[in-house]
Amino acid sequence: MKINLDLNFWSIATTIVGVSMGMAYMQADLRELKAEDVRLIERIRADKSEMTERVRRIEERTERDRDTIATMQGDIRVIRQILEGARGRGP
Repeated sequence: MKINLDLNFWSIATTIVGVSMGMAYMQADLRELKAEDVRLIERIRADKSEMTERVRRIEERTERDRDTIATMQGDIRVIRQILEGARGRGP
């Protein structure tokens, strides 16, 4: 069996070039995927901080509403007492 060295050399060289190009393409894809991961993580962090801020504002509003309700309940008690006192005195 006779081996054609020229053909083998070009086959090997073509294979090496093809594999090298494939590796370079895959590395570029990998870099792009890593960059996309970084963008996604940054977006998640931004969304998390926005949600945290929203929750904080809601909690503040809830606390203000509780205070307002407590004040209104106190006002209602005072008005009741005034009305009951006026009713007790009669016309």
